[in-house]
Amino acid sequence: MKKFGLILCLFFVLSTGFAQGKFDRKIIIADSTFYAIEIVDQIGILWVGNIAEPMDSAVQYIIPAGTKRRAINYQPFAWDINNNSLFAINFTENAQNDRSTSLKQIALNNLEKYTSINNPAQYLNKAAIENGTIENIPFIDTYKNNLYMDDLFFDMVTMGDSIYQFIAINNNLVAWLWDGKSWNKSASFPMEVKSFFSLYVMENDVYIMESNGVRYIYRNQPLVMASKTFDMYNSVMVINRDSNAIQFIKADAFVNTKLSLTQVITQNKIN
Repeated sequence: MKKFGLILCLFFVLSTGFAQGKFDRKIIIADSTFYAIEIVDQIGILWVGNIAEPMDSAVQYIIPAGTKRRAINYQPFAWDINNNSLFAINFTENAQNDRSTSLKQIALNNLEKYTSINNPAQYLNKAAIENGTIENIPFIDTYKNNLYMDDLFFDMVTMGDSIYQFIAINNNLVAWLWDGKSWNKSASFPMEVKSFFSLYVMENDVYIMESNGVRYIYRNQPLVMASKTFDMYNSVMVINRDSNAIQFIKADAFVNTKLSLTQVITQNKIN
């Protein structure tokens, strides 16, 4: 029994020990302000602060959206900041979730300040029912046409008034575009996706970064740009919209949040 318990413990550590830095997936910098998301009990906590001041001084807000931590096929939180709004896909584990309303557009000034989450169910229910004005047709279509969702991966990014949502399942990638009125679906592209990927926008182009370091530019189809060994499981992508640059830092770099984000990046940048 002791040996069996040890094996279970080891499995748990191996399956949940990656991507467990303080912040999830990415940090966005715009107008010398940083936006980062921490996941607490499946719920997203948005940090908003000045890049030159201690990160502890950032204001924290509860987001009515979040993501569950799958032990297998880890799926980070899909979110973006645009025009004083937060866009996100709610992927929490809750009986009230509706795929059609899982895409959220939330005005930043409507967010509730975070102190603690004493009743996670309250916020999981709130995440399920609020702010689903843009019907998430990409999710509806994917669930309708696929029996199993174990290898479902997705991310979203905004550009101007458009929303891009990319979904990979069964080694196929589909790009969806919301043009402000309706969703448009691309062809299905064969693509061996064994883990999560992240989207970002630079100079009016959408890029795909796979967890193993393969990078694509999307121009009506995914085109490989670079391929190198890179560990996105234990990294955070920093998207600096002020300098139009992207960097990667260690996911465990935020132990000391008394440092500013600028200092953290300088000390923990991955080449």
